[in-house]
Amino acid sequence: MLFKKFWIFMFTLFAVFSISLEICHANTIVIFPNYGLLYTSIPTKFELPSDWQILHVSASKWSLVTEYTPAKYLLPVELPRGVYQLKEALAITESGETYVNTPFGVAKLLTAESRKNVINSSEQAEALFKIPASHRIYYVLKGDRLEQYFYIFAAVDSAFVILSSVPQERGYVPMAKMMAAADESTVSGRKLFVIGTVNELSKGVNIRNKTIQVTRKDWNVIELNYLSSTDWQPADYVIDIKCGDELPGGEVYIYGTLLGRTIPLGSTIMGDINKEGSIYVSKSWDVFYNWSLGKITRVSGRNVVTGTLILKGQGAVKIVIRAKNIADLKISTGRILRQSGDFVEVELNLSGTAKLDISFSYSIE
Repeated sequence: MLFKKFWIFMFTLFAVFSISLEICHANTIVIFPNYGLLYTSIPTKFELPSDWQILHVSASKWSLVTEYTPAKYLLPVELPRGVYQLKEALAITESGETYVNTPFGVAKLLTAESRKNVINSSEQAEALFKIPASHRIYYVLKGDRLEQYFYIFAAVDSAFVILSSVPQERGYVPMAKMMAAADESTVSGRKLFVIGTVNELSKGVNIRNKTIQVTRKDWNVIELNYLSSTDWQPADYVIDIKCGDELPGGEVYIYGTLLGRTIPLGSTIMGDINKEGSIYVSKSWDVFYNWSLGKITRVSGRNVVTGTLILKGQGAVKIVIRAKNIADLKISTGRILRQSGDFVEVELNLSGTAKLDISFSYSIE
């Protein structure tokens, strides 16, 4: 698995090489939702951060050693009068000087004890590290405008950044803006966003990647539970969008208008969008429904369902029926929007109340 990740990473570098020669001369990092792969140059002696993992070093010979530095003290000293912070056995002045009580009396700490891991290599080399890093994709939907943002973090200050995402991978602070959207490529089943050089990665950076014009339709969706009668229930508020883009899923913040003002309506999780998809927002106050089951009759290996659906409210309504091999559908009002073997979608515009007599059959096995 380690070598597989390495070669995917190397192929990724070659795939985006033409975008910027900077890749060859500076830190380059591919950031996955929960970690990063950092490709960089290291000198013959390189101190390895404690939370980094070595994956590869190109030197003809290299080793990882632990260097120990013992604590050093100044003795004897007198504890000067002043204001101190007391931390365990240490007394720390406001200027940062540290004093400690030893078997030989009070001592001033000159050098703290330390252990560090160091890569010693035969020559300057290229190295690949797995380091703490993460990214998160999120969106803002205002009317027919969908804005895509990236939150990026990595345990380096500056690097040429590429984000990597596969379907349903998920990987907030003040926003930094970019003038153009990231270049997108698909390599080894992953969608890559080439961001470019980003500074202050260790503080976390937010980037607005692009703004997408979408075609949207707001629905009050009823997933019909036809097997038993129900009391009055709210429909689901769902937004269907078409955008012509492949969008990795993420949190989406939804805005609306009230009295000429833009107001936040809430947030939800948007699944991956492949040029079109649906965003579930919440239950809806606009449409309520109840279902009265008439009867279910078994006929020749199929169940025949009859019942009445009553609606009240206003807005566009989508009724969804799911069953195996649906056939013989009859509905007293509404238009069949889409139908396949195992589901049917019916739409109607509601203003006030409506009564729908529905019957259909489906396979038992």
